[in-house]
Amino acid sequence: MEEKEFDEVEVPFDEVASIQKEVRTDSYFDGKFLEYIGYKLLAFLITVVTATIAKPWADKLILEYKYNHTIYNGKRLKFEGKGADLFVQRFKWILLSIITLGIYSFWVPIKNKKWLVSNIHFENEEFNKEESFFDGKLIQLIGLNILSYLLAAFSLGLLIPFIVCIRQKWLAKHTIINRKRIVFTGKAISLIGHYLLWWFLSIITLGIYALWVPIKIYAWEVKNTHIKLKEEQEEKISILPIIIGVILLVAFIIGIASTVPKIDWDWDISNIFKHNVSTDPIDFWCNPKANYYDPRLCE
Repeated sequence: MEEKEFDEVEVPFDEVASIQKEVRTDSYFDGKFLEYIGYKLLAFLITVVTATIAKPWADKLILEYKYNHTIYNGKRLKFEGKGADLFVQRFKWILLSIITLGIYSFWVPIKNKKWLVSNIHFENEEFNKEESFFDGKLIQLIGLNILSYLLAAFSLGLLIPFIVCIRQKWLAKHTIINRKRIVFTGKAISLIGHYLLWWFLSIITLGIYALWVPIKIYAWEVKNTHIKLKEEQEEKISILPIIIGVILLVAFIIGIASTVPKIDWDWDISNIFKHNVSTDPIDFWCNPKANYYDPRLCE
């Protein structure tokens, strides 16, 4: 039998194509739990050993790991903050708070957020502090905090998922990174489902899984955050939790009012004159037939 001949065709090896991975365009957090715990322990040791003096450097380690593993729409964040800079900022904030008898402390959360955002940029884009900033206002934050505390208190914590979403929407709305505004679209109903799952896993693991919960919450927040598109309309903040909070507040006030002893104001002064009034004060106040009779006064 005649043997068939085959032409040998040399196929070039494309190394780039062989290692090319699918490019993700979603938002996600790719940090590892054990790595995160390691950084937390290291930060804790640095803080304790230096008697909190080096806490800004310890916090910088956590922030750097957290944001360097955060991706929005396929764009990885890069944290450029320095521990020394954070130390100077905190020293200034504490000093101003002391000088103003604590008044300046109201501005510290906003100042801290502004410093944080100004040191973040997208990895493949030029770092410029003027292009990354936070434009939230102090009065807005104070109102948000008051609302959050009231809703959490009067709902006994049941509205915490709604509170988390309200806060994240506000924070994202006022966060600009490399001149790109951030949007949070997470739903409280979705977070409630995750909370129930995390609580269940924490219970059956005797609390061990609870160590994962903080990083799970942050990963969920990142997953529901993206870069705002040019024509994208911002979602309005739901007033449902506010309505529920008001209802709970009213119910709380009614409940408190119902427990207060009732005072009998139906006191007919004419009854005083239905009896023979004695000039003796004891006889007057100790008449058991009178409405104003009080045995404690007659002992």
